[in-house]
Amino acid sequence: MVRWECCQKVRDLKDMDQETKKEFEELTLIIRDSFGALEEKMDGEFKAVRAEMATKDDLRALGTRLDARIDGVEAKMATKDDLRALGTRLDARIDGVEAKMATKDDLHDLERKMDVGFASLRAELAEIKSKIRDLEERVEKLFKTETEDVSAFYGDLKDLKRRVEKLERNMQLQAA
Repeated sequence: MVRWECCQKVRDLKDMDQETKKEFEELTLIIRDSFGALEEKMDGEFKAVRAEMATKDDLRALGTRLDARIDGVEAKMATKDDLRALGTRLDARIDGVEAKMATKDDLHDLERKMDVGFASLRAELAEIKSKIRDLEERVEKLFKTETEDVSAFYGDLKDLKRRVEKLERNMQLQAA
């Protein structure tokens, strides 16, 4: 259509001379041929686009496939009731955990009890250490006393042995 209008306008130019007219006719042919080639090229491109375009049947088939996929997704999705039930179960579990958890007050009470317990243990340990020191001193004194007593007893035994030996010699002399 555009080609025809251009050609028509070129022919309408009546006041041109023959040479100009001839040039215009050549130009008209060139333009007509160019437009023809352009039309052919555009037809080829439109055919290629049409070949790539989806038909109504293609779109119906796609819609059917998408509907099936959406139905599958919807079947797997959680409902509001499912979420409420899950929330209720989670609330119950959290309540159970909270009931078993120690609070800050519980930990402070435990800390106070441990401080009191450790204080009494420290006192008992100090008392035990004191008693152990006393026992060590007594054992040391006993060892010292025992050593002195044994030494004295040993000295007495030596003295008695000498006397017995002296008496035996005297008796042997008298018997001989």
